[in-house]
Amino acid sequence: MSVYWAAEVGDDWDDVAAEMERVFRFAREAATKERSVVFVVNADDLLGRRGAGSAMLATGILSATRTLALEGWRKGWT
Repeated sequence: MSVYWAAEVGDDWDDVAAEMERVFRFAREAATKERSVVFVVNADDLLGRRGAGSAMLATGILSATRTLALEGWRKGWT
């Protein structure tokens, strides 16, 4: 199992984009190896309570998680 802990980011778009790219690479590597993935984000970030950058990252990770789950389901992962 692979676990990704969301990093602390500010409101600078370049920081958010760089972290999202790390998330993508992490997920791609795990998917290639057919490993389970767990993404950990702060619940307050999902609600936008800790700044725009953190909210963008958390909701981006949530979206990526859903996509990864659907792709895995389509390929028969359990």
